[in-house]
Amino acid sequence: MKIFFYDKPNSYAEDSCIVKVMNTTWNDFGIQSKVKLELLVSNKKIILQAYHTVYFNNNFVTLKSMTQKELESENIKQYILLESVEEYEKLKNYFPNKFDSILKKLNDISFLRMKKNRDKNFNFLLQSDIFNKSFIRSNESFLAYLYGYTGLGSTLTLDVGEISSLNPLINKEVFFYVNYEKNNDLNFLPFKHFIMIGRNGSGKSQTLRKFALKYKDKKVFNCVACFSQSDKSNSFSKNIKNVNHVNLTKSKKNIEILHSIIRFRFDQNRFEDYDFDILIDLTNNINFMKKIVLYKDKSSYLSLKDLVEFNSGEQNTLEKIQEIASYNRFKIKNGSNFYDLSSGENFFINLIFNLLHITSQYKNNILFLFDEPESFLHPNFISIFSEIVCYFTNRLYCIAITATHSIYLVKNSLQENIVVFRKNDEKIELEKPSFNTFGANLNSLSYFIFGFESPLEHEESVIEKIVEIERYKQKSFIELIDKYGKFLSSETIDRIYMKLQNEKS
Repeated sequence: MKIFFYDKPNSYAEDSCIVKVMNTTWNDFGIQSKVKLELLVSNKKIILQAYHTVYFNNNFVTLKSMTQKELESENIKQYILLESVEEYEKLKNYFPNKFDSILKKLNDISFLRMKKNRDKNFNFLLQSDIFNKSFIRSNESFLAYLYGYTGLGSTLTLDVGEISSLNPLINKEVFFYVNYEKNNDLNFLPFKHFIMIGRNGSGKSQTLRKFALKYKDKKVFNCVACFSQSDKSNSFSKNIKNVNHVNLTKSKKNIEILHSIIRFRFDQNRFEDYDFDILIDLTNNINFMKKIVLYKDKSSYLSLKDLVEFNSGEQNTLEKIQEIASYNRFKIKNGSNFYDLSSGENFFINLIFNLLHITSQYKNNILFLFDEPESFLHPNFISIFSEIVCYFTNRLYCIAITATHSIYLVKNSLQENIVVFRKNDEKIELEKPSFNTFGANLNSLSYFIFGFESPLEHEESVIEKIVEIERYKQKSFIELIDKYGKFLSSETIDRIYMKLQNEKS
């Protein structure tokens, strides 16, 4: 496909795109990057509205500002962004088999954003005035940048009363029942967070995988989101298509997600403001988040709290986002010092922004699946994890299922929402707790869930000896991890910590 500016020769009959300046009163600070695209592909014609820029003489300029002679130069490169997600859908519906190739030829930035091999000018474009003050001036076009190529997803709002899946090791169904009536009055309780707990080898992760496979087709849920602490090639959701895979140990999109949340607070017609409200609540109520800064260097940083509380109008906010575009990581600021996030803090930041990212796309009725999120988390963070999942599931009518070893998660969950995967002499049984678990004594929970098993005497001996060593030292969970993590599993250290805590009480 050949690209022409303003017009093309009458004799040219092959695939083409004519780019024409649009005269409009739309306010983009006088940049005027809007264009009309006239595409002729396979003898079919379609007209689209877009934003357009040309990289010329080491600068990004508009088509309107260029002379005909400059446009004929071989040293120019154009970039476009279709005006809205609807324009992308229109193009895809019109040319379903050539959607990618057309966007590639046009150098579409929503398309380029998802590709690894981008030219070096792409990052310069994202920091330019043309991109920030014109291309993504409106929230419709910013949404197009984020989701034009990938799509937004559906907006179903079904009430799910029961979900189930198979434990493949014993060929038996695991059932969870959702009581929506309770949520109306007591939405601070975790009615829609379900727990599968048991020893390794009892089929928890395999059952979680079966849940993902069963509900991935979007007939019941708008989206299935699978959270683990490994890449999708090694996680429980390996090779499952049509689900969202999230590795909670790393994320490259947190800053971008944050920018979008700040932007969309000005567009109540397009987006509900729950994601911004949630971010404000978290920033004000979780201690370590009050100390988080967006960081470039020691002289260039902005606290997360100051950013979410920045309220100086839309134009100033856009300029603030452009100003901090190069602040590309989070750090903890304590006094005049800056520190990298701990593994627990990094996990939590990844969790928050990925939850916000997914709910901003699919709105509600999402199935969240978590595989052993407690690894390397301090018990206090496990409690916060439960609280945040409760917040999202109740407020947005979502459901969460967590496979875990942690009795701290059980302590923060309701009796009716827990299934114990009990493994005795190679036999696996499914059992519900016989007592109220929310806020229950850790020792009672541990005995019920793990006490009927016969641990190796050596393991028990090691645990008792470490308890003797640490009894009067008042070490935190993180300190125990630091000291014994090279030798013992997080589950064993969790048991040591629990024994020490019970002795205190």
